Amino acid sequence: MTKLYSVLGGIALAGAALFSNAAQAAQLDDWRLNLQPLGAPINTAGIDNLNFNGASFIQNTIPGGPAPGAPFTFTDNGFFNIKTINAGASLPLNFNQQLTARYVGGTGSGNLGGNFTFNAGGTLEFYWWNGVGPGTAYGTGSANAYGSTTGVKIGTFTQLAGGGGQIDANGVPLDNGVISLQFVATSLMAGVWTDALGNDLLAGFTLGFVTSNAHLDGSNPMDPNMLSAFGLPANYHQSPPNSLLTLNGGQFALQTRQVPEPGSLALLGLGILGVAVARRRRAA
Repeated sequence: MTKLYSVLGGIALAGAALFSNAAQAAQLDDWRLNLQPLGAPINTAGIDNLNFNGASFIQNTIPGGPAPGAPFTFTDNGFFNIKTINAGASLPLNFNQQLTARYVGGTGSGNLGGNFTFNAGGTLEFYWWNGVGPGTAYGTGSANAYGSTTGVKIGTFTQLAGGGGQIDANGVPLDNGVISLQFVATSLMAGVWTDALGNDLLAGFTLGFVTSNAHLDGSNPMDPNMLSAFGLPANYHQSPPNSLLTLNGGQFALQTRQVPEPGSLALLGLGILGVAVARRRRAA
């Protein structure tokens, strides 16, 4: 039995290491955004995070009606413009060039006046537009999701479950409250997303998405192009907690955690199969 326990112990340690590493994440610093393959003279190094400004439309379903503590589910969609990195250094964008992102299909649940969290399944897409040819620049029209999907898609991320933040009894994010989302890369354009040495970042990297100042859009009147892009009527008025349009700013930060690869899981399964074989041999 000593050998069998030793084998089991080794597998337990290997499994613990595998899933412990899968659960950890560390921010990836000093990476590059290289847009030269797309004809832009931009190869920005030393990136720790991308800074964005944008808008989100949230629609809540409250089965029991609005009341403090009432449970609800929600949908969330948004679009974002990215002009700076790190502590505010400008991306070297020429006239009409833009780096944008669109968030679609976000869902989750929470309690009014408490916390909320996201489900898995939303999608975050990044686009680059060189500003040449037909297209809608960000914020200038309702087409192409307020201009956030103009150009070439350079990256796609799928949302992981978790994250979230705090809201008041009207479903409004607390002032300067942090809202966090996490995604895993499913497609990154080769040559565009690289480490400091120019090596491609591969699908499997995670991306942390943190909004630090989400607040209700108090514009009067509201931007008609933004309303149209969200599929809202021109006479839309905020109606929290049932629906709300928020303005927000924050950061996109890549993380080095990678989801467990099927091969790693297969190796762990193979080890367990080996235990079963060893047990049968001892019994024989």
